[in-house]
Amino acid sequence: MGLFEQPYFTEPGRSALQRYRMHAGGMELFRAYTERRNADKQENDSHLFELIKEIEGGTTLDRFAAVANELVMLNILNELDPVIADLLKFCNNSGPGSEQLVNLRSALRIGKGHAPSDSAAEMLKREVQAQWIAAYNEMEAEVVHISENCIADKVAKATGVSRATAISHWRALKSIAPSQARWALQIANRARISDAHRRIVARPLRPKPTAKLKRLTFGKGV
Repeated sequence: MGLFEQPYFTEPGRSALQRYRMHAGGMELFRAYTERRNADKQENDSHLFELIKEIEGGTTLDRFAAVANELVMLNILNELDPVIADLLKFCNNSGPGSEQLVNLRSALRIGKGHAPSDSAAEMLKREVQAQWIAAYNEMEAEVVHISENCIADKVAKATGVSRATAISHWRALKSIAPSQARWALQIANRARISDAHRRIVARPLRPKPTAKLKRLTFGKGV
């Protein structure tokens, strides 16, 4: 018996993984995945948050690529979690034969609400949000304030959506990612302060008016 197979190891997912290796039952692999992911959820969420902060705080090009790749993988796993959970639920209780295919397609996110057109709409939404982030990156680099309305017009033109849609997608991102909203607000505030400073420096100095001396007249002596 190898070290991994010792019965005193009870970490979540270990037993289910061993059962899968013994008889290749797919349910046990799904169960191992969900058990391990649930056990690691808090740690994974904290790690994801730290990676996002690192990206937003600025880093080297090499490190940026590594962090970006890890973020993609973590987000894929997060999206996969409910799919695997539903597959496990389906396998445990698949229901009448006539409904099995429908239930399986639902578990795999195939069907209504998951059409290619829905994916295209989501991709466009992500592109719009990416354009907003790029605009704020540019504002941060140039330290010149640009209003949200001006950015919305620019994003709408670049992506082919309406101005209202561009604003709506940006607000949706800020709603689900408060750190993104704080990041954008900080950049905008710094740019406003910089603009105000430049206006003060560029303002010509006006000489203070000098008081005119009142001419004194003396009367004739008696």
